[in-house]
Amino acid sequence: ESVKFKIEGIRDFDKDQDGDPIVEVVVKNEQPTGTLIIDKEIAIRENVDTSLVDTSDLSGIEFKLSAKENIISPIDGSVIYKKGQEIKTYNLDKDGNLKVEELPMGIYEIQETKTLDGLVLNDKKYEVKFEQQDLVTKVYEVKLDISNDTTLLEISKTTITGDKELVGAKLTVLDENGNTIDSWVSTEKTHTIEGIKTGKYTLREEIAVEPYVKATDIEFTVEETAEVQKVTMIDKLVEIYVRINQACEDPEVLERCRNNFKLLEEGDEYMVNYWTGEVLNITGKQAADGSVLYVYAK
Repeated sequence: ESVKFKIEGIRDFDKDQDGDPIVEVVVKNEQPTGTLIIDKEIAIRENVDTSLVDTSDLSGIEFKLSAKENIISPIDGSVIYKKGQEIKTYNLDKDGNLKVEELPMGIYEIQETKTLDGLVLNDKKYEVKFEQQDLVTKVYEVKLDISNDTTLLEISKTTITGDKELVGAKLTVLDENGNTIDSWVSTEKTHTIEGIKTGKYTLREEIAVEPYVKATDIEFTVEETAEVQKVTMIDKLVEIYVRINQACEDPEVLERCRNNFKLLEEGDEYMVNYWTGEVLNITGKQAADGSVLYVYAK
């Protein structure tokens, strides 16, 4: 490219042997640079029951920029960054954008090193290549759209057969400090929680569905993965036990008891109520023939 210059006041210039003025013109070559632009996307899932994902501030997401090869100065051939050298770490702005400017020509790698709770770290190494194409372009841009998946927990509440979901049970997920993360009443579909952070949790049945037994707490761990993590809680039917008074001779009563209840053996004095954990008192019910049915709920 031609360089234009203007000579004024030649009396002030030195002259050569022919008497012509000597003019010194300094030409500086402007070196092209690279600009890296990152736009962050969060892959929010559809049709989840509860989403804990907070995308209002993405500035906690961090990236590390490294040299994938020796980055050489075009001026003197010196090494600006050695291969594998970490150049700097950067955080996104609140809206999930990042712009890194004034990078020398060469090949780099950018990698996510920190993400937000409930998101899965995208640890892929992205190549960033700045290569001079002509003598006109001053800034070369590379734009990357980098996304993060969310964690997903699927909770199933079934009967012991596992054929279908049990409707009407009140369930709660607690973190390891006992804080409630989510609480709901079971339906005919599994319950999904998106964006639950990694860690240890407890699934607790607060209220069971009659005539089912309240299930024991289930402890589980949420891992940092985009795969669906499943937890299943199974309810068993309440077992009803009866002791038939020896005076009972009504065949219909005996048959009804045998078909619908478990008969207690002689000497079985107490049963524990699964609903309350307390020992039950014997409840006497008058049978058709005047005998007494002693009913226990377990």
